[in-house]
Order: sequence, then structure tokens, then C-alpha cells
Amino acid sequence: PQFVRDLGKSVVWLSPNMYKVNYHRMKKIVEEQAGYMLPMGVEHPFVVRTIREFFDKDPLPPADSYGVPVGSGVALAGILQHLTGKEKVFGVCTRPVNSVQQVVNRYIKHDGLSLVHETESSVAPFPHHSFWEGQAWFWLEKHLPLLGKRTCFVNLGNHTYPKG
Repeated sequence: PQFVRDLGKSVVWLSPNMYKVNYHRMKKIVEEQAGYMLPMGVEHPFVVRTIREFFDKDPLPPADSYGVPVGSGVALAGILQHLTGKEKVFGVCTRPVNSVQQVVNRYIKHDGLSLVHETESSVAPFPHHSFWEGQAWFWLEKHLPLLGKRTCFVNLGNHTYPKG
């Protein structure tokens, strides 16, 4: 977007989905400039819109229900804007459900949304973050029989890309 280009040299481009590497790289740069880092999940309409546009361009597969790991609710709001509103969406929260609901409500109303809180986790059969996706996967495994024939787990935290 133009407002990012306008920032010029103060923008540092990062490798996608390399959280630990990017965190340490940015921490060093920020400390060298006597700055401070913002926490993940910073809420801004641009972020929600960008997430929706990403999924509009590369849609989630059709499903009766979706399981989404949720931190702040920002990514979930973008995903809900992408979906039709007719499907069931289970947001598995790592923070208080009320807090997530407030964030989501600022951007969209989705009648099929259910937010749940999970503290236990399990190891999923794909690359994932042990906290966010691990807890969501644990919840999904316990409730899979109730979710419908076609269920999609949305893995937001870790993707494996081919090398080269």
C-alpha cells in the first residue's frame, strides 16, 4: 500500500512466517534506534482488510465449519470478512473470549461464529505453532464429530514452503 511506500527507508521487509528470525532481527534494529516493539495482533482496519484480501485472492477451501486459532481476533476478523457468513466458525482463543469478541465485533457480525477458550494442546500432523495451533488442534480433535462432514483447520502460524 502507498502509506507503507511513503515510509521509505524506515520500512524493513521481513521473510514471511519466520517469526523467531524476524523477531530477533527486528529487536536488534529497534534497539539500535532506541525504539520499542509493538505486540502481535495490533488492531488496525488496514490489517483486517489485508487479511481479508489475502484470503479473497487465495480462498479457504469450501467447508461446513472452520477451526481458527485465535490470539487477538484481528486475523479472525479478516477471515470472517472473507467467508460467506453461512458457515460455522469456531475460534479457539488463547486469551479471554470477551476480549476477542470485542475486536471481532468492531469489524464484522458473523452469526455462525462460536468462540471457545482452550488451554490444553496437542501435536498436529503438520507444521504448527505449539501454542496457538496446538491448542486449536486439541479442541478440534475433541469436537470433530460435532463439526460437520467438511471441516477446515486454518493454520495461520506456520507454513512450510519448498526450498529453492
